[in-house]
Amino acid sequence: MKWLAIAMPLAFVLFLRLTTEGLLGDSTVDWYASLVFFGGLAIGVFFFATVVFGWLDRSQKANEARLKNAVDFGRVEMNEGSELYQSVLRAVLYALMELVKDVDGTEVLGHLTLNVPNYYGDMTQRELVIELADYLAKKLDILRPDEASAARVLRELVKNQRLG
Repeated sequence: MKWLAIAMPLAFVLFLRLTTEGLLGDSTVDWYASLVFFGGLAIGVFFFATVVFGWLDRSQKANEARLKNAVDFGRVEMNEGSELYQSVLRAVLYALMELVKDVDGTEVLGHLTLNVPNYYGDMTQRELVIELADYLAKKLDILRPDEASAARVLRELVKNQRLG
């Protein structure tokens, strides 16, 4: 994208020089004058583009970009208006949020069974919870160790849950 920002003004200078050749004359002095003029114009266009597209200021916290964690989602993203509503992922994130906030494991399991549709009727839902918790535990191990630990706890809670 940066090459385009450099190439476009230069192509613009060449275009202007070729189309206005008759107006500016054919002598070498006219060429240099037009080159300086159109070069300055091209630099102005380039800097205008850098300001408009933000290419100069790269300190927009790009290195701090990350996905929201379970606590960031909070209760707001967990309500009926959320896109995650009634999904297994939502239930797992909600359980992780509770575990990070030191809610008792039996309460977390109780909430999880209410939040996962057909938790007891469809065993694949329970397996999906285990797989999501395992995946999050692996992926978050370095980035957010406390949430990775909560994911491992959740995985073990669901695996060892008595269903009878």
